[in-house]
Amino acid sequence: MSTLGGLQDRAEFMRRLAFTAVALIIYRLGAHIPLPGLDPQVLSRLDSAVVGRISILALGITPLVTILILTELVKALAPRCRRWERADTRNRDKLNRIVVLFALLTAAAQALGLAVALESVTGLVYEPGSPFKLICAATLVGGTAIVIWLADQITRQGLGSGVWLLFVTPILVDLPHQIAGLALLQSQGVLSGMELVLCGLLVVLAFAAVVAVMRTGDGTLEIAATCFWPVLLASTALPWLLVAVGLLVRGVGWTETLPWFGPGHPIHFLVLAALIGGFVALYQRSQRIAGGAILAVGPAVIAGALIAALLVGEALPSALGLRVPLTGVSLVVIAVVALTILARWWTPPFDAGNRDEAAQSSGINR
Repeated sequence: MSTLGGLQDRAEFMRRLAFTAVALIIYRLGAHIPLPGLDPQVLSRLDSAVVGRISILALGITPLVTILILTELVKALAPRCRRWERADTRNRDKLNRIVVLFALLTAAAQALGLAVALESVTGLVYEPGSPFKLICAATLVGGTAIVIWLADQITRQGLGSGVWLLFVTPILVDLPHQIAGLALLQSQGVLSGMELVLCGLLVVLAFAAVVAVMRTGDGTLEIAATCFWPVLLASTALPWLLVAVGLLVRGVGWTETLPWFGPGHPIHFLVLAALIGGFVALYQRSQRIAGGAILAVGPAVIAGALIAALLVGEALPSALGLRVPLTGVSLVVIAVVALTILARWWTPPFDAGNRDEAAQSSGINR
């Protein structure tokens, strides 16, 4: 055991850290390679953030995460599916292949939409038409396949879950800019020093609440998933719920009712909190029926910590006018990524009993 905080297997850790760093660098470099068929002169006049959204890796890991969310929703509502997955590694591998297939199909649909949007920008596309759309779609689907492959390689040979590392990478890359923006607003007098301190304190407290809940488990990704899946499921379900409400009240005070569900309104947050509580209970029940691991604390405690994180990331910006650099979803996922890596490689604060299981997890359907 190392004297520096209980780091295990230093050489193996450094090898995996180097592999993860190289994979993330490749991912970030790919995000700056523009799609074929675009005019470089027009691209040079666009903002760098916009250029990143029209690169060969523009879709990133999003198509895979989208399908994983839908898959997790099915497993939460139908625990037999989770039990079937856990019964045999071949079942898990089969489900992983299905998830990847649907992720690539989702990427194809998103790619065609992006191609149409690019053609609407005057002068950006050399030769608009079907050939460009096909080339653009093929490139973006291929880029998504590369990202999924990178995620799997990080899980197998790097640190933590590749899917969630790639999910939080753009957020972490943009975080210094967000913090610098807050500092600039403070220097200009738009934000007071007290507001800036309050913002930072609330983010730390929300992060600590999620970490405290996760520490009641063994730190494996399966345990940590109890925290981030309910948040992702609730955030995904909320817009569809609002659409359903809109259809029901259309023509009956629709214009007066719609603002109630907008970001920052108490009803919006209450509905989101109720969804989180419901999905925490569903996930715990599904795991219990399937014989999976669950956190030691009850659903109410887990939901409370997650709702606190969302209160910081979703409600404070609109309710108090505070600009928070992390959303509730990103805060929770970052906490999960950090804690699962610590659980694998550091003796405290977790029991080391399930480290091998955490290291060997597929990383695709987790």
